[in-house]
Amino acid sequence: MSKKSRTWKFAVSGVLALTVIAAGIFTYRYESASYKKQMDELEEQQTAEAEETEETEETSEEEPETADVSTDSVNAVTEEETPVQQETENTLPRQPQEETADTAARSILPELNFSEETVLQAPVNGQVLIDYSMDSTVYFPTLNVYKYNPAVILSAAEGEQVLAAANGKVTSIAQNNETGRTVTMDLGNGYEAIYGQLQEVNVEEGAYVYEGASIGTVGTPTRYYSQEGTNLYFQMKKDGQSIDPMLYLNGAEE
Repeated sequence: MSKKSRTWKFAVSGVLALTVIAAGIFTYRYESASYKKQMDELEEQQTAEAEETEETEETSEEEPETADVSTDSVNAVTEEETPVQQETENTLPRQPQEETADTAARSILPELNFSEETVLQAPVNGQVLIDYSMDSTVYFPTLNVYKYNPAVILSAAEGEQVLAAANGKVTSIAQNNETGRTVTMDLGNGYEAIYGQLQEVNVEEGAYVYEGASIGTVGTPTRYYSQEGTNLYFQMKKDGQSIDPMLYLNGAEE
């Protein structure tokens, strides 16, 4: 082989070698770029999944806080309402208790057991203007006559409170020409007390009255007692017959 042919052969071989090397380099770079691209895409996907996971965890962590806030709000409202509820619970039951106590008190009626040994409460603090007298006549200044007197006439100021002389039950409230507005009370065992010359009456028929309770006030005297002045007509009966109130009365002055 000639020298020129060898040179040409080496040249061709060198070109082929360079071509193969270039192709290999190109393939390597292409595959490297593809691999890098795949790795970048994988990394981006992992990053996105990681961020999504973090957001999910943050959301999960925030929800208990919201629940806590809601619970705290409910607790706060409950705590604010508790004193009102306690006050209501402390207040509401008292009314039935008070009503029950009041009802029980009203159900305890005064005992009507008047007897010869009973001492009366003075209905007014006044002097005796005309004494009881059924054995002989006594003088009545206004009428200017002597006649029997089935009661005692006690001096009293107009508007003065008239007190129950003993426990009793109101059996009658009536208007009388001689004694004016008159209250009759049953004292028990056949005894009665009669209060006349009243202005206002604080009791009702059928009512039970304790000794010392106000039954009314003294009024203007009727024309039968105008000269005697304002007074209380106070009469007592036993089985329908008049008896002397002074035998039982405590505190009246003659």
